[in-house]
Amino acid sequence: MMAFRDQPLGELALSIPRASALFRKYDMDYCCGGKQTLARAASRKELNLDLIEAELAKLAEQPLEKDWRNVALAEIINHIIVRYHDRHREQLPELILQATKVERVHAEKASVPRWPGEEPDHAA
Repeated sequence: MMAFRDQPLGELALSIPRASALFRKYDMDYCCGGKQTLARAASRKELNLDLIEAELAKLAEQPLEKDWRNVALAEIINHIIVRYHDRHREQLPELILQATKVERVHAEKASVPRWPGEEPDHAA
């Protein structure tokens, strides 16, 4: 197993797919605190370093789709648009329908979020 404990969290988040999700799971700051090593971050949170390192090793076994650190900015932008923006635009109408249905069915409950500026439609 590769030793990750002496590597900065930010570098690990960049180089290992889904490492950022693992760090969020353990409430480890890989962004502003990204310069701290895995060992230091785990120690500060009183976490099991061996366990986290083993989880990172498992994630690291999965190959990178692409090393985005070495890609032209135009390609990154295009990837984001195609992979995320276009996909979300496709999904949004269905999500709005589902959200509207939930709001209509549960309108009487105070905890149900409403569209900004709208009152519940009790006639629906």
